[in-house]
Amino acid sequence: MRSVAEKDSAVLKKFNDELATMVRSQPLQQVDEASRPLLQVIAYHLIFEFLIEKWIDYAVNDGNSVFRGIEKIGFHNKLYLAKNLGFPKDLFQILDQINNERNQLAHKIDRKPWATKDLMKLGEQADKLGSPGSKLAELRLSNGKSIASGDALTESELLYLVLTAIYGKLHNFVFTDIHNRRSSPLH
Repeated sequence: MRSVAEKDSAVLKKFNDELATMVRSQPLQQVDEASRPLLQVIAYHLIFEFLIEKWIDYAVNDGNSVFRGIEKIGFHNKLYLAKNLGFPKDLFQILDQINNERNQLAHKIDRKPWATKDLMKLGEQADKLGSPGSKLAELRLSNGKSIASGDALTESELLYLVLTAIYGKLHNFVFTDIHNRRSSPLH
């Protein structure tokens, strides 16, 4: 169990409210394993950017926007700022790969993202992330298919599982880290 000072309690409530608002807005409502890879990568990339931004805001500025008034600061710069503020290196590296892929897709929309072997490698990296969350083999698609069951997955289905695994681990890291920064163990 942990205790929270009154000021930190208000900050944590604001943080929880912001995460809940993001979840309620259902940013992935139209995205599933059948969605075009381009749509999957862009949708998850936007959510990853939101979570990185919130982590920075709450890590250094009591939840107030660090980026207010800064018009042109992209994912890349936010990710490097997070890294320099102590963001986990393994999470940084996997998000940097996703950002590089998103940038490639943004300039060549007919380009196919990761091949199956590259997606499997990315999935292995996601499984090794230090943050709590589901392993790739624990996730199932809406049609019941999974890696664990030996089902043959399309690249789109595999991409969806990998991005979902990364999202879960990033979300859990951000939530846990901010909570731990704002609370202390009970003695």
